[in-house]
Amino acid sequence: MNNVIRTLTDRFSNQLIGDTDYIQDSFVEENVTKQISKMQGRRLIYRDQRIEGGAFISGLNSAGKIAKELLVVDSTLGKKGSGVYTKAYLELEKELNARRGKESAPNQGALLRSVYDVTNDTLKESSDGVDKIINKYGVGSKIDLSFFMNEGVGVCRHMALLSAWLIEKLITEGKIKGNISVDRNYIEGRGGHAWARFTSDAGQVFIIDPAQHYVGPLINLNPKPNMWDYKRETDL
Repeated sequence: MNNVIRTLTDRFSNQLIGDTDYIQDSFVEENVTKQISKMQGRRLIYRDQRIEGGAFISGLNSAGKIAKELLVVDSTLGKKGSGVYTKAYLELEKELNARRGKESAPNQGALLRSVYDVTNDTLKESSDGVDKIINKYGVGSKIDLSFFMNEGVGVCRHMALLSAWLIEKLITEGKIKGNISVDRNYIEGRGGHAWARFTSDAGQVFIIDPAQHYVGPLINLNPKPNMWDYKRETDL
């Protein structure tokens, strides 16, 4: 498998990011991940793909190897692992019930704000805390998101995946209509970044990005300076 990744990363070597160890853009990401449908027995998570049961490549280094961890999202992995996912979702339901006490029916924006709040309560940004877990199990290892949730630490990819998993569960249970995705890109001088992107059944795009302290419609970001560029190539 590493030989396949090496071939792809050699082909796109001019588009890889050195120190940030991120795949630079969706073109490279999709060429890598679509040609490697599974890694270490896991279906890969990338743009517009299902979250539950999959694995997210934290990034590839210049040698074509996983730079950090292969981040798994599997809420069925053992009692301890499944328990922390269940706890997060119960917290979300509690938050939604509290909103229902104040509103007749929370709108999509309120639902997504609740997801954002629960993610922030579950994971505090800590690159040192993340690295400690990765070093414990080994760089390039499969590590489930629950390990980071149990320690209460994460960076953008962990927060994006938890937000996306919560929204995916809301969609599955019919509590919100639309599609969820984990997107990422690279901005020169700022590095790589990942976030959750929800598209409503009416076609409105919302960004859920606890790491950058934003939740709301994509369209609202256009005039704001210093905000991350969340747009896809197809966004107007």
